[in-house]
Amino acid sequence: MKYTAETPEEAKLDVAETPVCPLCGEPVNELFTTARITLEYVNGKWVRDEMDNAELIHCSQCYEELGGKELDKLRVPNNLR
Repeated sequence: MKYTAETPEEAKLDVAETPVCPLCGEPVNELFTTARITLEYVNGKWVRDEMDNAELIHCSQCYEELGGKELDKLRVPNNLR
């Protein structure tokens, strides 16, 4: 696993320790991402709603969606979110 610290404080953290999911308490060495794309039927055809798209991040153990606070606890850098 490659980890890039964003601040000197993050660089001091022990990155060899497997992170623990703040939702289920299980060790996780993988997170899953899924793209949520909203399609709407407008004027007789399907179109992508450009305002309602997101990439969701889930725990690989409990499959729960991880929000900003949980990703902070797992030390996931902002540039990977």
